[in-house]
Formats: sequence, structure tokens, C-alpha cells
Amino acid sequence: MTVIFIGGASRVGKTFGARWLGQKLDVPVLHLDTYAKRLRDGSGVQGADLHKAARIACDQMLCHLLVAQARCLVEGWWVFPERAAKMRAAGGFCPIF
Repeated sequence: MTVIFIGGASRVGKTFGARWLGQKLDVPVLHLDTYAKRLRDGSGVQGADLHKAARIACDQMLCHLLVAQARCLVEGWWVFPERAAKMRAAGGFCPIF
């Protein structure tokens, strides 16, 4: 299966686009900001440390989805284009920026 990733800067329409595409493809949509918020709220980590921890957690979650051959759509800004290109090369990952 495929994990479709929609990434980009804040306030460019990622969430709207992900919801629309998720409905069209009939796949679940995961919002990485939700996981980052829970990480912040649960640990009290802030600032640059939060960003680093959230990026690691989101990267691990995406890897688990790929290993499980999940079919879903993920949106957020936590995966940068360089990392997305490597994940795409490994297969099963379709980044859209």
C-alpha cells in the first residue's frame, strides 16, 4: 500500500487538502500536529527540543506505517523534503509538497 504525505509551511492549506484527498481516496487521514501537541502536553517539552522530539516521533510513526504497508494520508510539516525523498526511494511513500 501507500502512505501519501502532504507537507509544507504553516497555513498553506495542508489540512484542507488532506481532508479533501482523504475523502476522495477513502483513506484515513493522520495529522502530525496532533501528535506533536500531545507530545508537548504530555512531556512539557518546549521550543527547539519539542521540534526535535516531534520530528523524531513523527518519523518513527511514518516508518511503522510503511513497514505495516498501511494505506493512509498523513499531513504536517514535520518531514522535510530531503527526508521525504529518501523515504520515497525506499518505496510505499508518496510525498506531496
